[in-house]
Amino acid sequence: MKPSVLILLSAFVFAGCTSVPFKTVPQIAPGTNSAETVRAAFACTQDSNYEALQSVVFQMFGRKMTGLGYFSVDTETSTFALSCMTPMGMKLFDIQGQGDAVKAVFALPQFGQKENLARAVGLDLKRTYFNNIPSESAEIRREKHRFIFVQRQADGRTEYDFGGPEQFLLEKRFYEGRKLVCRIRYYEYEPQDGFFYPRGIVLDNRKYHYRLILRLKSVYPASAK
Repeated sequence: MKPSVLILLSAFVFAGCTSVPFKTVPQIAPGTNSAETVRAAFACTQDSNYEALQSVVFQMFGRKMTGLGYFSVDTETSTFALSCMTPMGMKLFDIQGQGDAVKAVFALPQFGQKENLARAVGLDLKRTYFNNIPSESAEIRREKHRFIFVQRQADGRTEYDFGGPEQFLLEKRFYEGRKLVCRIRYYEYEPQDGFFYPRGIVLDNRKYHYRLILRLKSVYPASAK
């Protein structure tokens, strides 16, 4: 067996636990806050252009692959890039996107043989980091412990859950018709340079049956460059 294949296989191990490795926020009623106040306040906490170092865990059918990723995002130009490598220095994949276009170039045959899966991961990164502020036209449901904004599209809808002590974005759900296809949860927001960044993100793609776990290690806001 080729050495590269041995290294590749060593990157995959059984995922012993599928629980979420981040703290959940306490359930707190929105109080007298209006949905518009919550939406506007959260928008002020978001950085539109930054780079970050983060760990990446990809889980699929009982196996997981781990790596360290360098990520950059610019919401103003609708561009992003993620390059991920194993701790041994082997490149796992590169994903780039701009506008509606997503280019996924994977070093691993497991991904390269499944172009639809590669594109799905790229589109899920867009779902994670872009359009995190619901529009003013979104429908609003006020529940006991959170606000839910519902953004309808021609082929389905996106739901945004805001809650916790700060009333930050906790979850996004994407539907195709009535079918839930993707769920993204945001955890442990921490401040830096006037912005708040989620230290943990868990994405579940129900169409391709995989999970992405992203843990933020360090962030470099554009204002600090």
